Amino acid sequence: MTYYLSLGSNLGEREQTINRALACLEELAGVITSRSEFFYSAPWGYNSPNPFCNLCCCVETNLQPLQMLQATQAVERRLGRSHKTADGHYEDRTIDIDLIRAFDGNGQEIRWETETLTLPHPLWQQREFVRVPLQEIITKQHKTIEHMRTRMVAGNWKMNKNLQEGVALATELKEAVKDPKCAVVIGTPFIHLATVAELLKGSPIKVAAENCADHEKGAYTGEVSAEMVKSTGAEYVILGHSERRQYYAESYEMLAEKVRLALANGLKVIFCIGEVKEEREAGKQNEVVKAQLEGSVFGLSAEEWKNIVLAYEPVWAIGTGLTATPEQAQEIHAYIRSLVADKFGKEAAEDTTILYGGSCNEKNAAELFACPDIDGGLIGGAALVADKFLAIIAAR
Repeated sequence: MTYYLSLGSNLGEREQTINRALACLEELAGVITSRSEFFYSAPWGYNSPNPFCNLCCCVETNLQPLQMLQATQAVERRLGRSHKTADGHYEDRTIDIDLIRAFDGNGQEIRWETETLTLPHPLWQQREFVRVPLQEIITKQHKTIEHMRTRMVAGNWKMNKNLQEGVALATELKEAVKDPKCAVVIGTPFIHLATVAELLKGSPIKVAAENCADHEKGAYTGEVSAEMVKSTGAEYVILGHSERRQYYAESYEMLAEKVRLALANGLKVIFCIGEVKEEREAGKQNEVVKAQLEGSVFGLSAEEWKNIVLAYEPVWAIGTGLTATPEQAQEIHAYIRSLVADKFGKEAAEDTTILYGGSCNEKNAAELFACPDIDGGLIGGAALVADKFLAIIAAR
């Protein structure tokens, strides 16, 4: 889907308005797969003394119109949208995001009319738009438009699929995934890694191990080291999953060592955090994820942190059919990002990919992925069925 967004702001000066418009795009980064190289503006806005200036941007996303409307409304709330004052003027720092036009994948314009959304926007049908070269309005501090964090859908097969079944599933995915709008990773059992990694060479799909040892090498019967994982062609490893914490008593210290060894051997880490049902009911979810981060990964350097992907998994939702509401998921994802900002800085936080991992499936993925701080999903059961996993990739 292609949308033209009007990013309005009553700030009085063009530079301030540009900053505000870029802030809107930054907040929408979680739902945008790409954006045009140009902003667009109403001719009476960009070059006129009129203080109400609308910069417009062409963006692509997988969201349907009502989902995109919900995403823009969430940004308006987050950035403090104001309403008109009694005398009819807008308050300072007002922002207003409108969907102006929309086109489907075939380039056909979408016409849509409900109580909350009309496309094309009735106030903009008669407007002429002026193309504005990006360099005219972007200054050095405006990194957002040039850089957007990685969106990802990662599958975790857990202890499922024998080797032949795993190869068949990987083959089906390879044939279907040619030019995804996000990074795609599949986490397989150890016995699959070398075979599946070889099969997927040249494919956009990357391979992850589901665990690695907390020792470099030695007399640890049954264990698989990070070096061994790397030698198979895998690029990622999933660490800290709640099932490992629960069933194998993996401590903060053990996970910290696993992360250290994984990074030292050139692997990227998908690090899982999340609370159990009792902790959620007690309102301790923020306390829990903060302790998990501080205990295992906040000792990393800023450079090491660049190879960390976080996956929030509400343990009470894994395999239960329960799912955090989009509001619950967005709230804690935003909190996790704020913790990363406090530790490594705002820029690192904005660059950090944070996945949702609690019973995310082909039916609820688009709604969850519409949240600005949810960058994709760590998928369990639905990753074992090609059609379901492909539908989730498409939703990202």
